[in-house]
Amino acid sequence: MAQKSEAESQEWTVSGMDCASCAAKIRTAVERLPGVSVLIVTEN
Repeated sequence: MAQKSEAESQEWTVSGMDCASCAAKIRTAVERLPGVSVLIVTEN
């Protein structure tokens, strides 16, 4: 019987993003990481 695993959550703070293009590149790179199923980006 397969065991159910809990979803892991990680939070990163990235500072110094001056333009939307730079932020989009980071978002695209993180979305392509193995195991990433949900990505939420907020601007502060």
